[in-house]
Amino acid sequence: MNSFVGTDTADDDKLLLRSALRSRIHWHRNYDELQGPELDEKLAPYEAAYDALAPADIVKRHGWLFSTAWIDLPVRTRDEDYSNRRDKTAEWRQTALQEIFADRGWDGIQELARTFSAGWQVGITLPGLDMDVAGFAEWIVNSGCEFERDDQTTSIISGLLRALDDVKSAEVLDTVLASSAAQHWTTNKRMRLLANAPERKATWSIVEGLGPEAEKSYWQICSGNLWLQNNEDEFVYALDRMIDAKRSRTALAMCHLDFKSIDAERVANVLEGILRGEEPDAALPSSYYIREALDHVEASNSLTKERLIRLEFGMIPLLGFDGEHHARTLNQSIMADPNLFVELLCLAFKPRHRTEEKELSEGEKAAAERAWHVLHNCTTQPGTNENGEVDRAKFVAFVDDARNLAQENDRVEICDAILGEIIARGPTGADGTFPFEPARDVLDRVELEDMRRGFHTGCFNKRGVTTRGPLDGGEQERELAAYYRKNATALHNSHPYLAGALEGLAKTYENDGLREDIEARLRREGR
Repeated sequence: MNSFVGTDTADDDKLLLRSALRSRIHWHRNYDELQGPELDEKLAPYEAAYDALAPADIVKRHGWLFSTAWIDLPVRTRDEDYSNRRDKTAEWRQTALQEIFADRGWDGIQELARTFSAGWQVGITLPGLDMDVAGFAEWIVNSGCEFERDDQTTSIISGLLRALDDVKSAEVLDTVLASSAAQHWTTNKRMRLLANAPERKATWSIVEGLGPEAEKSYWQICSGNLWLQNNEDEFVYALDRMIDAKRSRTALAMCHLDFKSIDAERVANVLEGILRGEEPDAALPSSYYIREALDHVEASNSLTKERLIRLEFGMIPLLGFDGEHHARTLNQSIMADPNLFVELLCLAFKPRHRTEEKELSEGEKAAAERAWHVLHNCTTQPGTNENGEVDRAKFVAFVDDARNLAQENDRVEICDAILGEIIARGPTGADGTFPFEPARDVLDRVELEDMRRGFHTGCFNKRGVTTRGPLDGGEQERELAAYYRKNATALHNSHPYLAGALEGLAKTYENDGLREDIEARLRREGR
């Protein structure tokens, strides 16, 4: 197998051949049924070729060891547990770095990181050089690094500082910052260096010692290391600094592993900071974590009701699809206080008889969109108490009061339509008939035709997205038609106007079912 390996084979070609051989050797060493001398004999030509293909360039020769976090060594590792495999990999890397450093010095170390985009892996292996604090500090000062992100030398330094123990890491930083060269660095450059150090009290003590300007700069650029939660005191300290620095999005990302262990007041401050538009260039955590944070604040009972309502209303656009039910206090308050309900109506909808058009500000447009979203997704019924029970008298009183207020604000028609949609999302009654008892008398009032139309729309919309086979036809619609007709029949004598609305729903679904039947038939006939 060695016959095709010439001394003039290019190093890059050798790397390709070596990679393929290494994969094969690793597989056979770990999974071949043969073991011991038989396997050694089988692999001898492959391993000889692998050794013969070692690139002349020492950096290229060892670069594969640092190319990814997890590598397959050309030896048996199958019998080792995770920690032993990790330790064996670390041994190979340390030996490689020692050879590179002995041959090429720090230039070779930096070339390794740049060539293989391996700054972090190189950095966490550097303590294996067994160099003293002064040696590491001298290299950092003379490296020419500006400590910018996405720079491989920066990644080496960051990995090194985090791989050293806290005491030695702090000693390296102190030595670097005390050097004559560092005295000419800008405050921002010194803070960029410290932002690559471990997020620990030892680092923050150095920052504090450099004065208020340095502290302000540091907390604007440092990362929110999630593992800080392993130390509660340090985590709370860092979280408070992030809040003070108006880095609310990063602060929320820091909290997301376990909101329940964090003071709800701090979480509320973070959410309010997001609503104020703080840290707009940072990534916004997913709606799932925002819902978790809001649930934690809600459950704590530590905020005033007014503050919680404002917070939940502001967070509506960030709660994601079907996330409105996390704004529990907001929904309960809307359906308990007619004034608040009509306030949302006035935000979301124009007066019916408006004669002059008013140009809305961006803030007013955003508030109108949130109000519309809340009203069209509210499932809480009027008169619902904190236990989720509906008081019949309060239900009726809410409807009457809301309609009177809406009339005063020239919005009674849309008020009726929205209330009808909300009632449509209510439960069945104790007798098994839909809608439940408190809604029936209201919806049967002769003058509330707009509310019955809203009820029709709400029932139709709450069905949501449906799926069916291409040839299924309208069976789903016929089932719904039968459901609404059955309820119409049950209420025919006691609530005739409501029964008429339910019968209208049944006819709508019958027509939709017929349309689906026709489309399925056309598909079967290939039209």
